[in-house]
Amino acid sequence: MASADGADCLTSPPIIARIAEQILVRLGLKPPVDVDCAIENFADLVELSWPFDCDGVADLRGDRAKVFIKSDAPHRRKRFTKAHELGHVVIGWHVGTVGCHIDPLDNGDGGSLKRLQEQEANQFASHLLIPDSLIGPLGRGYVPVPEILETLEIAEVSAAAGIIALRRVLLPGYIFVVPGVDSWICSSGTQVHARNIAELKSAAVNHGVSCHQGRSIRWFQLAEAGHVELTHSDPSETRHILVSILQRLRPNEDCDSLVRSIYGVIGGLLSKYKVQDPAQVIGILRYRFASHDLYIDLARDPEFDVFLQRRAIEITESRKTG
Repeated sequence: MASADGADCLTSPPIIARIAEQILVRLGLKPPVDVDCAIENFADLVELSWPFDCDGVADLRGDRAKVFIKSDAPHRRKRFTKAHELGHVVIGWHVGTVGCHIDPLDNGDGGSLKRLQEQEANQFASHLLIPDSLIGPLGRGYVPVPEILETLEIAEVSAAAGIIALRRVLLPGYIFVVPGVDSWICSSGTQVHARNIAELKSAAVNHGVSCHQGRSIRWFQLAEAGHVELTHSDPSETRHILVSILQRLRPNEDCDSLVRSIYGVIGGLLSKYKVQDPAQVIGILRYRFASHDLYIDLARDPEFDVFLQRRAIEITESRKTG
């Protein structure tokens, strides 16, 4: 079983994403996805008014599934509910009758099989309504937040559901404050040291308030693309520069271990982000080392920034030729 981003689920997140993608391709659907069309290819769809605290029900018994939706729910919430219920229909091990109070924030810590089913259905709904074909390009660099939200608007989902989906693709360093959501929504890899909005403003390279899906979204961008002055780099010389820095700043520590640790941090970090532009890579690296207590003294050293620039060039060159 897998965690908050799907690690506790019986069906792996990549498989859930693939199921959603295959449905979109097979039916020729693009954002804003016609979710009624998607459901009707797999189940009977019925909208009813009821007084119960339940957004939707998937009856998976019999030859053809039935999906019941609370008719008086808000439009965007209803769209996510429909996609969620479709998830129960198409994910193989979901059986029986599943009644749902939809919470797009619930990617929790596991528990009962019903809880796992709900997590998986949420992930499916997110991938169906907010596919990577829509938001994937937003992860190729540090994109201004108003532009991000303008793209996300196309999906016609709630502000919370859409911004949560952005965590799949955005580079580290984005924080969103969404009305009705108790905690800040942070892009993957974001280090949060601020304790309040004032400290977030102080740490941000840019911040603002944008109207998105009828909500006022406060946002903070803690990292940005950087300027890379070099055009070429020799890896052996780059390593020598790092050794020299460590001997100067950390004379009492094992230099070889530190070198391995720093190269490991860079390799592990950039394996997650397939960025091709050195300016975007240096932005990721600067943010990672400046926000990590173990390396903050190095991040403040101008020579260490030269080292990071050289690594950014080497990595992007290897990706172009690899």
